[in-house]
Amino acid sequence: MTRWRASGLHLLASCAIAGTVILLVIFLWYPGAYFQASGAARLITILIAVDVVIGPMLTLFLYRAGKPGLAFDMTTVFITQLAFLIYGLVVIVQTRPVFIVGAIDRLVVVPASQIDPADLPTDPNDPFRKLSWTGPVSVGLNLPTDVKARNELLFKEIAGKPSEAVPRLYVPYSQVAATLIERGRTIDTLRVARERTPGVLQKWLDGSDRPPEQLLWLPLQARKQDMVVIIDKNNAEPLVILDIEPW
Repeated sequence: MTRWRASGLHLLASCAIAGTVILLVIFLWYPGAYFQASGAARLITILIAVDVVIGPMLTLFLYRAGKPGLAFDMTTVFITQLAFLIYGLVVIVQTRPVFIVGAIDRLVVVPASQIDPADLPTDPNDPFRKLSWTGPVSVGLNLPTDVKARNELLFKEIAGKPSEAVPRLYVPYSQVAATLIERGRTIDTLRVARERTPGVLQKWLDGSDRPPEQLLWLPLQARKQDMVVIIDKNNAEPLVILDIEPW
């Protein structure tokens, strides 16, 4: 086998693995606009650069039929490539969005890496104890009324731990719907906002069967990029995330 053929086979195998990972990321772990908002594109780019480009290139340089120590060289390449792949997958899985939290006047995307197991509900049957593997679950944030408990949360926020990342404070999304609707803003106010992709709002409205009067919008806070989420005016159901600067 020539080094070009060996490198080509290595490239095909790497592309197949990378393609599988990309499908998982785009359609399962980071569905829709969460891919962009959570910064998954950068992670995927690094993963592809290492596993699809560098691995086959090393094979091209190192492979030569009958070369002494060839088995050791190729084993080293494969182990190194596998290690980078596993590391990349761990990072991607840890930063996947697991909750989208309705918090007073906005929705906040919470990644798995932000959840401390100590902050999970103690009831093993509580639905908010599980971290989703198929996109974020919509929940509401119920802040305690006790002053001491609120102060503790405030100190944690100052230390970098937002209340939205504490699942034991979660309630069903429907319980915060009225507050989100009250704080929601009309579509007319969104028309003057800065669209990163011009016409994205009008394009969605043209393809939607909902009149603007039945819609509201809220800011969406995410790990890498804040966007706008359109909600139903009747029940606060999130309908679409648009690439618009909310601030």
